[in-house]
Amino acid sequence: MHKIHTKIGEHLFKIEADSANLMNMFVKHFSCLKTVPQEPVDMTLHIRGGYGTPIITSDFSIAQKKSKQIFRQDDRLIDMNLENRSANLYVYNGYSLKKAFINLYSSFIVSRGWGLLIHAGCVVENEMAYILPGDIGNRLAAGMNDLPEADPDEGILVKIADQGAVVFPSPFGKSLGSTFIEDPSPVDSIHFLRQSFEKKRTRLGRTQGLLRLLDMVFYSPNSMEQTKRIIDLLKQLVYAIPIYDCCYKKNEPVSELIS
Repeated sequence: MHKIHTKIGEHLFKIEADSANLMNMFVKHFSCLKTVPQEPVDMTLHIRGGYGTPIITSDFSIAQKKSKQIFRQDDRLIDMNLENRSANLYVYNGYSLKKAFINLYSSFIVSRGWGLLIHAGCVVENEMAYILPGDIGNRLAAGMNDLPEADPDEGILVKIADQGAVVFPSPFGKSLGSTFIEDPSPVDSIHFLRQSFEKKRTRLGRTQGLLRLLDMVFYSPNSMEQTKRIIDLLKQLVYAIPIYDCCYKKNEPVSELIS
């Protein structure tokens, strides 16, 4: 049995794997702590290989029994018990493992009311974070105006409270926007971007901002209760943080877009 610990946001995970190959697949995407931490873990994950087939369709199934949730897709199965703070990940390959952990972590932080994993880029200026949702925001946060597509798995980690929000360093988007996040940073504002021939910024209403952000959240809702938790978190976010619709000119620096 191979064991490591990893910390994401404010959460500590103990990772167990049946083989060195499986553990290497995990470490390729998610860093491990160099020493065994003294504090209790938030969840223990056991990784098992040899499951399923290469992903063929986007279809998935979710079942829930009391505190237990089972997410099943062609190339992965997540068996998670939130009450016992444990989960089994059955995966086909390294890509399946990365996707499975994204699914699990997103469900975990929603169930705790801690925050959300959002498909977005993010930049920090003067110690304040600016969230740029969607593919365009992800590319521009990384200074990649001409990149044809952003990775749909790229996301930023946002802790949400009544007083505001904080963006945390995240392994879920390390190839693009989160490379700018080295320390937890309070969120100044959220900017939806679209290319235009003129520069223009308009404040969005809370309801409109919530609905647009809902499309950017990583989650696989398995019940009305989970969907309600996500909407409640987004309500906290839109009441605490201003949201803008921004028109920008091609090749315009990000600092110009958010000012």
